[in-house]
Order: sequence, then C-alpha cells, then structure tokens
Amino acid sequence: MYKLEYFTKAVGMCASDLKNKRQIEHINLQQISSFTAIKEFHLPFSGTLVGEYATVSMQNGDRFYIDNEEHVRISEALNCA
Repeated sequence: MYKLEYFTKAVGMCASDLKNKRQIEHINLQQISSFTAIKEFHLPFSGTLVGEYATVSMQNGDRFYIDNEEHVRISEALNCA
C-alpha cells in the first residue's frame, strides 16, 4: 500500500482546490491506470499561473490531483515497484 497525499478527488479541478489541506488515501500502486506529468494550472480568464498539479487515475475510476512534491514521491515509488 502507498500513502498518497492529494488535494482533491473531484471529477474536475478549480484554482481554489490547489489551496486545500492535503488528504491521505492508501492506494495499491498496481491499481493505477494512468499517471500524468506535472501540468500548470492557469486561471481561465486572466491566464495567471496558480500552481502545478498532476493526476493519478485508478482502475476503479477514482482520480486524485496531486502537487509536485507528491508527484516526485510517487514517481520514485513506481520506478521501484
């Protein structure tokens, strides 16, 4: 089991989600269906950079949005698995 720290688990994401307190979910790394590279999140109208995130999608349909620090941690864990 891997301790994933994420900031939202919603269907979509908005700028305020990047400010959420981190939550923890234990996941099985073998159940990950996709894992994106880090992307920048810009406000739609002003184009202002709010932060960076990546998405971890699970085989059961769950989708977790993670920050750069967690992206590095899970990348290392996946490379070792």
